[in-house]
Amino acid sequence: EHIGSSNSMMGRRKATSTFALASLIATSTLSPSSASAMPTTTTTDTTQKQEASTNNNPLQIITDPNTYSSLVYIPPPSNNRSSKEPLPVIFYLHGAGQNKLPITNLANPTGEHGGLLPSLIASKSNEVPSSLLENFIVVCPYAQDKRSFYEEPRSKLLSFMEWFMTDGIKQAQQTRDEENKSSSSSTPPIEINRNKLFLFGFSDGATVSIELLTTRKFSGGIIAAYGYSGGVLPARALERLQRIPLWVFHCKEDVIFDVKFSDLLVQSLRKVNGENGEELIRYTRYDRDQEGFTGRVKGHSVGITASKKKEVYDWLLSL
Repeated sequence: EHIGSSNSMMGRRKATSTFALASLIATSTLSPSSASAMPTTTTTDTTQKQEASTNNNPLQIITDPNTYSSLVYIPPPSNNRSSKEPLPVIFYLHGAGQNKLPITNLANPTGEHGGLLPSLIASKSNEVPSSLLENFIVVCPYAQDKRSFYEEPRSKLLSFMEWFMTDGIKQAQQTRDEENKSSSSSTPPIEINRNKLFLFGFSDGATVSIELLTTRKFSGGIIAAYGYSGGVLPARALERLQRIPLWVFHCKEDVIFDVKFSDLLVQSLRKVNGENGEELIRYTRYDRDQEGFTGRVKGHSVGITASKKKEVYDWLLSL
């Protein structure tokens, strides 16, 4: 990921996060979608969707014209669950990058977000945990032409998420049905389990995820390479984060976001959760980079490591 580590960037993250947390803490519901109709399909959207279908990509593209485009994965029917069983959703928030390329950039294994959850799913490799592929809808919005979601209002992300659970899932259903026209088997409707909405954030996306979790509209989160540099979170934020299960990942060798940011987050959240702190707040703290990253991104690879970890998805299913 193309992420800077200057003091000015750290200061911007501190100021932006503090302001966003104050705004979100006052919000108790997901923002209503401003789009009630299906979005107009552009030539670019159509071309990208055709490319995804031609390449047999398990990810499809959906677009809310008022917020974001997103890559979406929908698990196929499985013998391990009922076809009518509502599915949990993982909203994946990527880290910083140039983000000038089309949304398919998110799924490019050699691109700036390579190795992370969208490209892992697209790779269809043996490293993709079956517990992920069989059980979760995965939604990956894209901060097109922005360095990251840090440069966007948090309300915009919340609006996108609400849109997905109403109109977006219908758009995904329609795309899936069109792709399966040649199949003799019927595809059951896609149902979302609104009691099982999870956030998976990496780097900037991890820090934004903590902010969104204060709305208490999510059942848990995976936080990889947390980067909030403003010290202990405000007391009201910690209160809003009580009893929300989190699994935090960081590496001691991270040269972009110091591991002390996650250390402090975990310490604060375990303290506010009392005797249940260690059970609710899991922490995987690596001494060395698990993916062999070196140079200016050394240690900043836990988003990749966590994405491949089967235990992560088994844990989310248990919540």
